[in-house]
Amino acid sequence: MNRFTPRLLTGVVTMVLLAALSIPAGALIIIKPVPHQPPNPYALRLTENNVQVMITDRVAEVTAEFVYENTSGIDLEGTFLFPLPDEAAVNNFSLFVNGEEITAELLDRDRARRIYEDIVRRQKDPALLEFADRQLLQARIYPITPRDGAKVRLYYTHPVPAEFGTAEFVYPLSIEKLEANAGCRIEVNVTVKSTTPLKTVYSPTHTVDLEQDGETSAYITCIPATAGQRAADFHLLMMTADDKVTANFLTCRDAHGVQYFMGMISPGMPDDEEILPKDVVFCLDRSGSMEGEKIEQARAALKFCLNRLNTDDRFGLVVFNSDVEIFHKGLLAADSENRNAAVEFFQRALAGGGTFIDGALKTSLEMFEANSRPRYLVFLTDGLPTVGTRNAEEILAHAAIKNVHEARVFTWGVGYDLNAGLLNDLAQQGRGHASYVEPGQDLEVELSHFFERLNRPVLADCKLEISGVKITEIYPPELPDMFAGSEVIVVGRYEGGSPVTAMLSGRQGETYKQFVFATNFSPEEGRYQFLPKLWAGRRIGYLLEDMRRNGENREVIDEVVALSKQYGIITPYTSFLVAPEQPALSNGWDQEYGDTPSGISPPGTDYTTTRRTVTSEKIKNMPVTDVSDILRAQIGIVGKDDRSKTGGAGANELVCESQSVFKTAGGKSFTLRDGFYVDADLLTGAAPTDTLMIKKFSNAYFELLGLCGPCNEYFSVGDQVKVIYRGVLIIISDEGIAEFEGDWHSLFR
Repeated sequence: MNRFTPRLLTGVVTMVLLAALSIPAGALIIIKPVPHQPPNPYALRLTENNVQVMITDRVAEVTAEFVYENTSGIDLEGTFLFPLPDEAAVNNFSLFVNGEEITAELLDRDRARRIYEDIVRRQKDPALLEFADRQLLQARIYPITPRDGAKVRLYYTHPVPAEFGTAEFVYPLSIEKLEANAGCRIEVNVTVKSTTPLKTVYSPTHTVDLEQDGETSAYITCIPATAGQRAADFHLLMMTADDKVTANFLTCRDAHGVQYFMGMISPGMPDDEEILPKDVVFCLDRSGSMEGEKIEQARAALKFCLNRLNTDDRFGLVVFNSDVEIFHKGLLAADSENRNAAVEFFQRALAGGGTFIDGALKTSLEMFEANSRPRYLVFLTDGLPTVGTRNAEEILAHAAIKNVHEARVFTWGVGYDLNAGLLNDLAQQGRGHASYVEPGQDLEVELSHFFERLNRPVLADCKLEISGVKITEIYPPELPDMFAGSEVIVVGRYEGGSPVTAMLSGRQGETYKQFVFATNFSPEEGRYQFLPKLWAGRRIGYLLEDMRRNGENREVIDEVVALSKQYGIITPYTSFLVAPEQPALSNGWDQEYGDTPSGISPPGTDYTTTRRTVTSEKIKNMPVTDVSDILRAQIGIVGKDDRSKTGGAGANELVCESQSVFKTAGGKSFTLRDGFYVDADLLTGAAPTDTLMIKKFSNAYFELLGLCGPCNEYFSVGDQVKVIYRGVLIIISDEGIAEFEGDWHSLFR
């Protein structure tokens, strides 16, 4: 199901975290501070949010319109922020100027930003939408006039997969949590068209008007009236459960004659005797950072998972900190005696020590045996590797060697201070899935929901073969294992067209089963035109993930940019630009701003951090007066009060009229002392091995940001910072090195 994680910080200053695991609730516009003007959190208010949704089978096409009123009496510049569901492709973005809708043009990211900065200086009306993070988009809009305010329209498409026969559509509506938006008029209209009969359509969160037209169509209208409904995201559930294995296909042909298909494959809800007995090993972190609520939730989650095991299942339990401890040397039957003993064992395991990830993975994978059962490793941690090898590539290699029995690896990351790249790669290498839980989320609930699905395996080593047409590109390239009530959506391109045969095969225990479906790949002009964008989004995601693992490659970057422009999908290398002089963009503006893709690293390139890096190429050429705002907007938090000097993914504060004396960023705490934000490690006696003083916003400053991923967050707390990184005291101030010379990188080796 689509699962949003709303999160909102409010106060005199409202800030939004642009982090992969932290998604703000609803659309926001954050106002850039106005010189010599006191901060006003009510200067801009959302007056209307109109949403039109078309859900065709398992794909939603969303048009969201936002109308803002400027009550300040002066022109404002704002940053529009909107959270997106998984696999969403932004099709277009438009701004209304003097009542006229101006649609966006997709440009290379750096070029779009340069044009935006130029238009702002010329007092025009542009809006720039960027891939700010995997699930969050941002648009900079200027000017927002007192007379006209701002009207923004956003178009996006995303799949709506089903679990246990239920598909869930979610739209972020939690705007009433902002006091300034009280009284906003909200209306959501949804049309559902399904080739599979709809058994039930309802909203668990809102009162709706529902009209069902036969078994395959439904029309839903939601106008939230109460404060409670206006403060909750809109959820719509569509139930189409089937007891048997199904495979449904949609096809389309674009204007160039290229043909696309989407397959929706589900094993249905088989009888209990068809559920395969399995082996599960739980590997749980009990390092010092797990102390308190996290380890209590982990204990409750383990108890739930163990009690949900079937009578024919077997399990193992490994806990780790600086050492690795096994509950029992071999796998045990999932009877009540063994389950209770395992719960008591983990109850006695106190949190403390470091994080020996490499050893824990090796020990866990060695517990599996050669047999016909599905084998699953559930690995949970809240930290970076601190004991044994800390090199992610070595840990991956060791895990691959030890996984001789091809166990599926499901990783769980808790909090922000972890290596998401490593967890993603472990899951991908082990043909499993990576999941994350934010601080404040209930780990027990999230892990229990996951295990409900994992607990009913139906098919392993699944393959899909389509005969009668030539399949050219299909994503995902390999099917995952299939569980009762789950659904897998595959998207691809094909050549030819005729009646086709699709065969799904997989292993059930020691038996291989095949399911054959006869269908037609005969696309109708104008039907299912969302499929090309859906395919392109999957292809782009595949290429970005390849670069994250293997490093940037010019040919791959060029393909990403070409696909982005052809299909109108935002990527880390492209942006939509809305501008009154838009026709000129394809003429003289090409010469003025250039038309080459940027070399910005995609999210997650740096293995040592879970957040995006900010390279000097992105912002070092901008005027110094603009750099602070742009840096903060790019790396994490946009605040209304410029005096707060805040920013950075992971920073978390509420600022009143005076400067905050305590801030947190990147897992560190900072205290304001004599004009500097000082790392708490320094105040508690940490002794640096060397000192590096850097002039703020200099070339050396941005070069250091490119090397040191966490510094993006540390430097965001203020203009003058003292922080320890890898034993080196880094001082950011008005004085210091402006240009690096020699082998300064060796300081951090």
